[in-house]
This record gives sequence, structure tokens and C-alpha cells, in this order.
Amino acid sequence: MATAPLSQPQDPALQELLAKLDPNILPTEPSWWPLPLGYWLTVGLLMLVIAGVFFVLYKTRTQRKLTAEITRIAQLPPAQQSIAAHKLLRWVSIHLGQQPRHLNEQQFADFIVQRGGSLPAWLNCHYSNKEPEPINWPEFKSIIKHIRQRRIS
Repeated sequence: MATAPLSQPQDPALQELLAKLDPNILPTEPSWWPLPLGYWLTVGLLMLVIAGVFFVLYKTRTQRKLTAEITRIAQLPPAQQSIAAHKLLRWVSIHLGQQPRHLNEQQFADFIVQRGGSLPAWLNCHYSNKEPEPINWPEFKSIIKHIRQRRIS
């Protein structure tokens, strides 16, 4: 069986048909837009992670500020620590414990006893002329935690 080479067809009908054919045209390059589904899922996941980070930072901002303030108060001289700790506890009770601003010292002490169980000796020692009591920092942080959680011990 003999085959004729395709480069030069001998049949005139075949040549006529080949002349009517359109030339092969390469397809265009695929566009970068719209992105494939995998890219959209990756972008969506990235946006979700970023939103989660901002949400956690937003929710923990008060705790971070309180921790920084407690660290600052701990570095003060003992005479100033008591006053600063008392001011911080009053601020926390007003802003986070939803107490009125006009609490007198007895009402504030009762509020602390209600939240913490007992009145710490260092809480009001700045009112006397005696040597200030050292602040029990774990107890101080526990009182702040109880005030922030708005629960009675």
C-alpha cells in the first residue's frame, strides 16, 4: 500500500479542499482574571485569619493595659504603690465593675470585700501615717479578675 506524501498532494480535489481550510491559530493566553477558586479560598482564609487576629487584639486590650499598669505600679516606691493600686482598683470597679463614681471609702471597701472575700490590709494603708503594707500582687490580680468577671465570690 503506497501512500502519497502529505506535503504535496496530487489529487486536485484534495488540493481544493485543503485550500478552503482555515490555518491553525493558537488560542490566546488565559487571563489572570478572574482568579481560580483556589486563590479565592486562600484570600478568604487569609482575610478570616487577619480578622481573627484583630478580634483577639480588640478583646484583650483591657487586659494588656491592666497588665502594663500593674507592672508600672510594681516598679514604684512602696509609699506610692499603695496609692496607685488603690486608684487602679477604683478605676477597674467603676469602668469594668459598673460601680458608681461617687462611692465613698466604706462603700468601696464593702465592694472589694464582696468581690474578693476579705479586705486586704494593703488596700487602705495609704490613709494612715504608718509604714505602708507591701502589696500582695497575686491577691491584687485576683481582685481585679473578680471585678472584671462581675461575679461575687
